[in-house]
Amino acid sequence: MSQPIKSLLRNWGYSAAAAAWFISVLSIAWAIKPLYGLLTDFVPSEAQQEQIPCHFIPLNNMGETVDSMERHAHQLELEEALKNWLRSTIARLEGERCQKTQH
Repeated sequence: MSQPIKSLLRNWGYSAAAAAWFISVLSIAWAIKPLYGLLTDFVPSEAQQEQIPCHFIPLNNMGETVDSMERHAHQLELEEALKNWLRSTIARLEGERCQKTQH
């Protein structure tokens, strides 16, 4: 797919470097898409339309989110809650992946 775009850009007078830069910018979106897709799986359906949906992912058993903690918690508490959520989520996902490969 990138070859036709490179050819078109060269026909329009753009250098090979400009064409390469354009292709790299386009590929950034495809590199981010899997991470964004994974994160949005954790966003509650009622928060999907928020301006920053990932701020509404429940971080702990009390249901605190980045959004709620930004309003009442200290920065260090928020960071700790986010680190704990990341660690537990990664551990859970790795456990699920191991179970799938064993079956």
